[in-house]
Amino acid sequence: MQLTAFQNPSGEIVVILMNENDEEHAVNLELEEQNVAVQMPGHSISTILI
Repeated sequence: MQLTAFQNPSGEIVVILMNENDEEHAVNLELEEQNVAVQMPGHSISTILI
């Protein structure tokens, strides 16, 4: 799993996840009091706004 994150001009945190594996993976992202759960299918890319 690879990821990168940055804060956009409107203040949101943008997280880009890439699952290079064949298997699905569960990912939990935590930032301060916010929690985001994501199911990443194999060979997928997701963008999440927090």
